[in-house]
Amino acid sequence: MRNAPRDTYSPPSPGQSRKWEDWELSYHVIGFLTIVILGAGLNAKFDLTIETWAHRKALERLEFDSSQTQHTE
Repeated sequence: MRNAPRDTYSPPSPGQSRKWEDWELSYHVIGFLTIVILGAGLNAKFDLTIETWAHRKALERLEFDSSQTQHTE
């Protein structure tokens, strides 16, 4: 690219910091918030596995059976 501006394609001189583009701050903020929201949301999701359902049903049946044996004694 012969006629390209120098500052677009070359890094800053030694000792100078790079100037952020307009979109960079919002990109980093949105990325960080996405990670936070997904982390909190996935951590707080309901446990809908078949093992959990079966465990709860088994506990209900055990409780029901124990209450039936107490009433018959």
